[in-house]
Amino acid sequence: VQGHLCSSEVTSSLTPTEFFELDPADDPFLDIGKGQVDDPAEVRNWDAKSALDALGEGSASQMRLVAAQGDTAWVELVLCNSTSGEVSSGDTNNYLAVPIALQIEVGNNSWEASLIKRRDLPKEEQDLVTLNLVTLLR
Repeated sequence: VQGHLCSSEVTSSLTPTEFFELDPADDPFLDIGKGQVDDPAEVRNWDAKSALDALGEGSASQMRLVAAQGDTAWVELVLCNSTSGEVSSGDTNNYLAVPIALQIEVGNNSWEASLIKRRDLPKEEQDLVTLNLVTLLR
């Protein structure tokens, strides 16, 4: 896979989404035959064109929480002016690499917290884990 890193000017305006709480992930094999839960209305009615039109001319990149339900969250990421024109539009094997960080709070003496290697941190950061990710967008 070929890709190029998104410029820092594109991502510098991104602010973190608000914290949200998800339920523990369910084992899909335990839920066989229970039926599926529909996506929230915010997700079913989400429209890319409307999201882009709401930005307006000269807007900055943004990230926002669309909805959260159960153990799943839907996040909208809009990158403004992310292509430099150096990649041909017909090249289907070229991706835009966008670095993001996912910060997870595992706490309240959960078993997940016991898997975190402890460091001397302020009390409000003791149960936070930051995962640095690179998303590839086509």
